[in-house]
Amino acid sequence: MNRLTALVAILSLAMLASCKKEYSVENGYDPNNPPLGANCRLNRITQADSATGVGLGSFSTSFDANFLATRVSIFDSIQNAVQFSANLTHSGDTIHVDTNEYFLLGANKRALSFHTHQDPADSTSPSLDFVYNYDGSGYMTKKEVFVHGVPTPAVRFTYTWANGNLVGVEGNVVFPGQEQKLFSATMEYDLTHAAKNFINIFPDGYEHASYVMAVDLGSRNRNVLSKLTASNYDSSGNVSDSVVTTFSDYKFSSDGYLLQWIASGDAPATGVLPPGLTKFGYACK
Repeated sequence: MNRLTALVAILSLAMLASCKKEYSVENGYDPNNPPLGANCRLNRITQADSATGVGLGSFSTSFDANFLATRVSIFDSIQNAVQFSANLTHSGDTIHVDTNEYFLLGANKRALSFHTHQDPADSTSPSLDFVYNYDGSGYMTKKEVFVHGVPTPAVRFTYTWANGNLVGVEGNVVFPGQEQKLFSATMEYDLTHAAKNFINIFPDGYEHASYVMAVDLGSRNRNVLSKLTASNYDSSGNVSDSVVTTFSDYKFSSDGYLLQWIASGDAPATGVLPPGLTKFGYACK
């Protein structure tokens, strides 16, 4: 298996994992939630039991007084164990995760690229560089994946935006002679609800899922996500597997921050969209 074939296999497995789940929820939450503040950003995503609201696991990011992310962690409340953690170090135009992984930033502190490895724990495995491109309004329009030692991109993702929302993603192997469709996704939104200071949601973004609250990945969706449909493709260009997830039962603070929603249907593998009841916490200045 050459490096490109291995990369395509890794991307296909990482971006899409389907597990069918159905949930019910008791709507006994106080509709008069207090305001959070004028300058808040998401710092915790908690998967909770839909009947009791008790947390099952959480994904959190810590910030310093300047709102620079200093640590990310994933905690399993059932096992009472940390599943993943990383301390983030800021140095000039770089956010270091560890010696093998780092983000390079532009002058506006937006992520321009992410350097990692096919096996992040093994520095001898082939390195990967995810290079991000944005339009004049700050929306991510393209992501290219480079394999170490190859000057041309192996895979390219393109993003389509409409009315301030990401509505389509197309992923293709673009290495000469090996072109094929890899991934596609469509996203729908509840246009009656704004997504105030929420996070970027890229259904293909497995590489930065652990850092999505910590790193600036460009302008964010204007509205709250209501449906995600995503598919992987085989080497013949046929859909090999798909997920469909719907989001509902939104709860907001009185000043417009999303506090929780219910995800029903399939569970995509991006990590930031757990199934069932999800609660959102914020750090405020």
